[in-house]
Amino acid sequence: MIVISERINQLIKKVGKAIKARDMTYVQEFAKRQIESGANCLDVYVEDAEGIKWVIETIREAVDVCICIDTTEPAILKAALSVVGEGDNDKNRTIVNSIDLGERLEPFLALIREHGCECVALAMDEKEGIPDSAEGRLEVCKQILDAASKAGIEKDRIYFDPLVLPVSVNSGNGLITLKTLELLKQEGMKTTIGLTNISQELPNRGLLEGAYLVSCLRYLDAVMLNPLDKQVMSMLKAGEAVLGMDKRCRRYLRDYR
Repeated sequence: MIVISERINQLIKKVGKAIKARDMTYVQEFAKRQIESGANCLDVYVEDAEGIKWVIETIREAVDVCICIDTTEPAILKAALSVVGEGDNDKNRTIVNSIDLGERLEPFLALIREHGCECVALAMDEKEGIPDSAEGRLEVCKQILDAASKAGIEKDRIYFDPLVLPVSVNSGNGLITLKTLELLKQEGMKTTIGLTNISQELPNRGLLEGAYLVSCLRYLDAVMLNPLDKQVMSMLKAGEAVLGMDKRCRRYLRDYR
């Protein structure tokens, strides 16, 4: 299971301020805290090319960690890939977040192929939006997979995200995503979700996110979450233990002794 932290995000006030001020100490210490809390990949969202290059270089000076480049702009992706480095081990792998069925698909696939990195594919059609059904989302993912295959990108380098939508908007949203995950795994696809979307506009968000994470866990290869939320991380460790994903409960015991 790849745990991707969502907290290196320019839209978070303190993080955005630190990036603007080029506060290396803050960014590096914040990155270390997330890794110490259980993340093994850091999602980096910055809205300009020079800024994202600086953040990635700053993080990599302090820690060797998987970087997830979060952008919809080809120019920003190209800039980030120019400094992220390459590697075969988990610590310095690179994931591109994200592609969808739209105009950016072709240029993103070209860069992904060129740099040999992995990517997240969203179950979303740029023109039609997010399908209302699990079957519709699966079909979008199949079309993205077909395009990636034609571009020379192997299936196991793609994490398909069925898109979690808030249950505060529609109480059935969690079930649609869960069903989509099940269908994706039946097709042999790797999967991920952005966990914090499930709890938007609701109190005690960590409780809801933890409950949903355990519901989805057996279908997931990666998850994007807030590792600084102890409630969520506790549920992740407990879920792995009870679902047979933690041999002899070693990780659970190590963390709770």
